[in-house]
Amino acid sequence: WQGLMDHLSDSGTGLPTVRELVVGGAALPAPMIDYFEENHSAVMVQGWGMTETSPVCTVSRLRPEMRHLSRTERTAIQVKQGRPIYGAELTVEQTEGTDAGNGELLVRGHWICDGYLGINDNVLRNGWFPTGDIATIDDEAYLGITDRIKDVVKSGGEWISSLEIEEAALSHAGISRAAAIGIPDRKWGERPMLVVVTQDGGELPDDLSTHLADKLAKWKCPDRIECIDELPLGATGKVLKTVLRERFAAEPSREGKTHA
Repeated sequence: WQGLMDHLSDSGTGLPTVRELVVGGAALPAPMIDYFEENHSAVMVQGWGMTETSPVCTVSRLRPEMRHLSRTERTAIQVKQGRPIYGAELTVEQTEGTDAGNGELLVRGHWICDGYLGINDNVLRNGWFPTGDIATIDDEAYLGITDRIKDVVKSGGEWISSLEIEEAALSHAGISRAAAIGIPDRKWGERPMLVVVTQDGGELPDDLSTHLADKLAKWKCPDRIECIDELPLGATGKVLKTVLRERFAAEPSREGKTHA
């Protein structure tokens, strides 16, 4: 969808017959929701699931009474992964390092995985399948995934959501793509680092750090920001954060001033 957005912006073409765009596989950034609605009157509908959930568990559609909300309020709901479909149940289990109401997402249902071929041990936890996602569930039953357990930055005993940092970066007009990772730190164990691709392919915007400071708590702000030509992507379009961790854990900081 990022590629389509870039094409539409560059070519000046439209989507006159498109009403909805269905999104899955990665978290949906708020600027993308606003772009398609404001420029093409197309609503982005986000879904979440896994191969182990066969596959869809939630769909993020606005309830009828929510349509009177402001654009900002509607977007805040649409960036969540949505409400569970019939037959799927969700719960959040408190995890060390997470805030109250924020923990590992567990799911259950008749078509939810309970084991893997060739592995005898039951993978369920008291009847629930552990997804490996860190999430919240609000009062309207909307699921909000804040990170993968393997991607969350564990800094000084606190967990920092990489998705929160990425969302803040993508809200800057000069940033096209963003990935936040944890890098080793002698004092804190890990600290967040931000890797970005700029809209014009140039160097980092001078005001990016200030922009992030306005949107994130001070201790969540990345200690290091680097600009590269493109992010490494897997077959499904997800950013390969393992590749970024390996690269930048061994590569000295250039303090975000050069373009890789």
